Amino acid sequence: MSDIKVHLLPFSVDRESVINTHSYFKFEKVQDQYETVLLGRKLVGTEVSLTNSKVLGHIWEKNVTESYDDEEEEEVDEEDRASSTPWVKTNTTIDEFILWKKDTAPNKQDPRINALNNWMYITQAIHEPIPLPTATITTTTTV
Repeated sequence: MSDIKVHLLPFSVDRESVINTHSYFKFEKVQDQYETVLLGRKLVGTEVSLTNSKVLGHIWEKNVTESYDDEEEEEVDEEDRASSTPWVKTNTTIDEFILWKKDTAPNKQDPRINALNNWMYITQAIHEPIPLPTATITTTTTV
């Protein structure tokens, strides 16, 4: 088993709660990729490292303030709940994660990897110093 503790799965689950991942989420490394079966679907994962780009990832969590049961969940509009639930930055940082895809491993052209790489170029561009042209000031004196 890998020491990587962050996984980007190709689906989402509507319910926010704690699960026992040590018991229910088992995966193994096969050659240079990871494999598992989750919710009856084969997933294949690739390790993505952020260390080459001098970037540190931060973990954000949904700040769910209200608890609700299944009956209340039907009455509350999902868009209203999403708009009223802000994301909160945690103190947890990462430098690698496993990117999962259904049935086959993500390749280098995966849109999620491309988006991450493009974001790295943007962050580097906006943090570079802006070269300012040097101006020469000339003064004229009239007598």
